[in-house]
Amino acid sequence: GCSGPLEPLWGYVPSPERWTGYLEELFQLIALELGYSFEFVAAPAIIQTNEMPVVNEMLTSGATTLHFADLNLPNVLSDDSRFISVPWHTSSYTGLVLKKKAAAGKFRFMDPFTDDLYYHLICVVVAAAVLVSLIDIIWPSDEDARGAVSGHRLCDGKNDMLDFANTTSKGIYHMTAFLLAGEDYEWLTSPMKIFRIGMLIVALIVQATYTANLAAFLSTPSIKIYGPKSMDELRSATACVWVPLNVPPVTPFVGTVRVPSSAEIGDNYPTTANVPARKALVYSWLNEGTCDVLLADADILQTELLNGCANRSWASFINIAPINWGFVANAANRELLGNFSTGLAHFKQTPKYMDLRSRYLGGGVECPIDVGDSEAISADMMMGVFYIFYISAGIAIVLAFVLRVKQRCKARLGVVDEDSGHLDHAATEGEMLRALLKKVDDLDVARRHDNHGEHGDRKASSTTTKDVTIPAKDVQVATVEEHHSQMDDEEDDMLVDGSPRSPQDDDDDDYGEEEEPSDEPVDGVQDVEEERDHEEDEVDRIFKILSLQWRCAT
Repeated sequence: GCSGPLEPLWGYVPSPERWTGYLEELFQLIALELGYSFEFVAAPAIIQTNEMPVVNEMLTSGATTLHFADLNLPNVLSDDSRFISVPWHTSSYTGLVLKKKAAAGKFRFMDPFTDDLYYHLICVVVAAAVLVSLIDIIWPSDEDARGAVSGHRLCDGKNDMLDFANTTSKGIYHMTAFLLAGEDYEWLTSPMKIFRIGMLIVALIVQATYTANLAAFLSTPSIKIYGPKSMDELRSATACVWVPLNVPPVTPFVGTVRVPSSAEIGDNYPTTANVPARKALVYSWLNEGTCDVLLADADILQTELLNGCANRSWASFINIAPINWGFVANAANRELLGNFSTGLAHFKQTPKYMDLRSRYLGGGVECPIDVGDSEAISADMMMGVFYIFYISAGIAIVLAFVLRVKQRCKARLGVVDEDSGHLDHAATEGEMLRALLKKVDDLDVARRHDNHGEHGDRKASSTTTKDVTIPAKDVQVATVEEHHSQMDDEEDDMLVDGSPRSPQDDDDDDYGEEEEPSDEPVDGVQDVEEERDHEEDEVDRIFKILSLQWRCAT
């Protein structure tokens, strides 16, 4: 006795009337071993949870010798007048979920790392920027060659908080560039260099792991698996089953159970069941997302999975509600039932049994691995990289305009930026070099300006004339220039010590326009020259100091 069809376990063909499937062939093989003949008889209706009245009636009337039954049902096990066989089918409820090939995301290049790792990296960047600023406040970066810092810098903490805020914002850039293998930060002090070792370890691991995973994530197909991922998620999920018979076993494990009704299908369940139509409706729910997971017999779902590997996937963590199908018999057929159980137990240990399961239930067969085929990297996969570039370029252009307008406003108002040449610990090599060259240029310009001004003053003092007139405007006195000229003529005839000039002295004056300086100051010329020499020495000294600092920094 067997209730309605449940392929692939058993099926029914009305014309010519016959039973098919796994159970029918299993009986054929066992009967062949035992030397029995058999015939399947259909039960009057699909048996529900209270099936023993139907079983007892068919066994008592002699319509059946053995009757198909769910051995998990309490009323089957508690009937002392009936005997049960070993299970001919043992399984459990498991699930199928929807699987789709996801479209290539524009930020596919970020897939090698999970979101929580990106959050941790952002925290590391911010924390590193704060720490380098804090270290520079505790032990400033302007130490000399002996590693000593000026006491003024250590004791004067007036601008510490302002410097901390300014350098931290720059530090975020430097630490981000550090992780991206674009380090241009100058680690000047010993504490900074120790901190750099820790950052190098982080950068090394991050870059190596990202590079190793990037190619795999970009070239493999992107598969999206829907539905619950754990038993905890299953408890709040919507599960679908094909027939109401499957509702009681799965209800304790899920949030909601959804089953097609006879009105939706157009059958007369439980008398008749249009199983293909019920399956089609459940799969449509699964594709629409109104159903999270399909629950059914694992052996039956194996064949369903193999028929739809492209869009179905195992929910392998689901293994609930054991299934045991067997046979029951009355006392008169107890010996037959025992022989059947013995033959079945022996048959399960043969290769024929494994071949039978493979042909009907897909045993030993799996869907192809989704990640086996690689796909070309498309522009859409990398579009997020270009978006980041466009956004950063736009921000750079806007910032350039803002700084330009700000500087022009300062120039119009006559505001002088006193900190324009100040370098903090966040300065890069290029910024240090430009600042050094600017200081050298400023010193050179200042020296030239001083020399030019001194020469101009001397020239003006020797050539300036003054016309002094009397109110009557008819008499003009001698100019200062004429007076100087007269004194020069007199000096030309005398040496410095008062002795007359010789022709050789005149030749020397013709060859060199400038007079040899004497040990005694003449009209303050020596004082001016000494001051000029002192300024030149000071410029050379400053240049040497800046050059030494640059070599130490690099």
